[in-house]
Amino acid sequence: MLQYVALPKLFMERRIPPASDRRVKSQSDRRGLTDLQTIFDWLYRNRVRKIRKVIVVDDGDIPHSDQAVEEALKQFEVDVWDWKKLDICSKTIFAAVRNAIEISLYSTGNNAVLMRWCSQNGLMKFPMGFERRERMDKYIDTFRRALEADRGNNPRIEVDVVFINNVCEPKQEFVKIAVIDDGIDASLENIDGKIACGVTYCPDAASTGLMNAYYVLSGTHGTTMACLICKICPKSRLYVARLEEYESAAGKRQITAKSAADAILWAVKCGVDVYLGAGPLRALRLSTPELGSITSNLCYPGQWGKCIRVGAATATGEKRTWVHGQDIDFLLPGKDILVDGTPPSYQSGSSLATAIASGLGALLLYCSRLVSQKGDTDLRNFSKMKGAFKVMSGGHNNQHPLVRNYFSPEFKASRWNMNSKRELSKVMKGVLVTTKGLG
Repeated sequence: MLQYVALPKLFMERRIPPASDRRVKSQSDRRGLTDLQTIFDWLYRNRVRKIRKVIVVDDGDIPHSDQAVEEALKQFEVDVWDWKKLDICSKTIFAAVRNAIEISLYSTGNNAVLMRWCSQNGLMKFPMGFERRERMDKYIDTFRRALEADRGNNPRIEVDVVFINNVCEPKQEFVKIAVIDDGIDASLENIDGKIACGVTYCPDAASTGLMNAYYVLSGTHGTTMACLICKICPKSRLYVARLEEYESAAGKRQITAKSAADAILWAVKCGVDVYLGAGPLRALRLSTPELGSITSNLCYPGQWGKCIRVGAATATGEKRTWVHGQDIDFLLPGKDILVDGTPPSYQSGSSLATAIASGLGALLLYCSRLVSQKGDTDLRNFSKMKGAFKVMSGGHNNQHPLVRNYFSPEFKASRWNMNSKRELSKVMKGVLVTTKGLG
């Protein structure tokens, strides 16, 4: 056993074919360097099996590839891992030193990487170490507070749903969400297992009598919407309807009214709780059209009066330029939203704000059922759900749901038990009490 292995930035040279006596610098390919594998392989050949602490400086212009890091260390038992590579993937760390009890991370501030590190499939996969759970929760809470210290009180919804993932209520129903759009990529990790069923109303233009499957995509819009919903409310089950599309004279994507109507009727028969749709039928998505101020803002069923109208806001709470302020009920984040995928990306648009609103509605519905003795609540009623959004809202014109004020860091980090259920009951009581009498 070695107490530690500490390696600075090394400049390794290797001999090229024996016929030549020249020395050349080690070359990197597109996957990055592999030099340090040679050193760790040498240690293994010399019967080293355990290293208490590994320290590697790997912050040059071309660092080692993830594969090289894994291959170098997976053959050893390592307690303390300190590989100075920026934004390293948590999967790489787990594959290399899955039994480590102390890990050092180095970040450029990339939010996608930070969110991956703190996800269920990130550092949560490692053993908890030697500290008691209460102390670990305290450490995690301190870490979260440090990350959020400079964010301020803006409308960005970043709901930590650890407590929901920990809920173990055998009789608790999932929230049924209809995603009426251009299909869903069912292979994505955060959607896998969440699709209850699907249907398609999209004929295959290249054949007669055949239909395009709901899991064979024409675009990524529906997948993006589903990812955001499942991120905010993991206890969701998706009912997917793929719509018939065509290209307008202006070259924009449009959907046919008949396919949208058929999809709505199908979703009603399925008994879904939340509707999320695409195209001009904006009430499904509870969203206003992305139209400029010179364009007519009349859009069915936005003027119907029986839907929650959502507009996109920036991180500072300002409405996006295309949003008609007088025609919306609430503003939710719709600029630079982190969307899971391969790779993760930042996207903007009113449809993102709508998906977030739908996810928040699903979260409230699930939480209210969780603490209700009847197993269901009145939040399926449009007016009462709108009232719940209003209760949670602040900012300009009270249009920004301030989720963090209700699902605080202390509550979010708790394990699911009777104490956390009581805390959740208090939260939901505060949200629901002022909706009484609405109908």
